[in-house]
Amino acid sequence: MVLFPRKSIRCIDLIIDRAGGSITESLIKQLHQILKSGTSDSRLEWFAAGEYKRIPNEVGGKETTAPEDVLLPWVDGMAA
Repeated sequence: MVLFPRKSIRCIDLIIDRAGGSITESLIKQLHQILKSGTSDSRLEWFAAGEYKRIPNEVGGKETTAPEDVLLPWVDGMAA
């Protein structure tokens, strides 16, 4: 089944609908939910589509930035 292009189109439609508005935490979570729901990741116990990651990413066996150390200050409504 081809999910990624359909989900990408849904996200693009949502972004177009919100054009001129603020990039909010809620919008980012909604886009993540659309993209990741129904994927193999979404079936993992630790994964939360539409929410913040719970464990650090890993690249080449080494952890990257911890979830609690990630902050996007340019997003409206994000806590500093």
